[in-house]
Amino acid sequence: MEQYRILIWNAEDPAIKAMIEPFGYNSAKIDEGKTLFNEVEELAKTQRKEYAEQYTVSTEFIEKQEEARDNLNTLRKFAKFIFKTNNEAYNTLNLGSKLPLGFSDWLQAARYFYERLK
Repeated sequence: MEQYRILIWNAEDPAIKAMIEPFGYNSAKIDEGKTLFNEVEELAKTQRKEYAEQYTVSTEFIEKQEEARDNLNTLRKFAKFIFKTNNEAYNTLNLGSKLPLGFSDWLQAARYFYERLK
């Protein structure tokens, strides 16, 4: 982007301006280029800001997801110990199976566990 900024702003130099005017690049066209450059620069700044926000939220989501997985794993280990002699509770809580790795399947399994734990 910097090379384009230099190109556009240097076009106002009288020596350069004299060479490009025959090709239709007059002061109005140069000003139009400056305006477009400024718009693109603002859009790029907005995109960088929004990407940073998205990255922050994604990182927070991953951290919360890991925390929830850890909490569920701990509670399931405890439940396996408590209900090892109670086959009905053990099977109702689905403690004999592993938790799925995919988020949506994991979430469904977590809901199933917590709903039946009540």
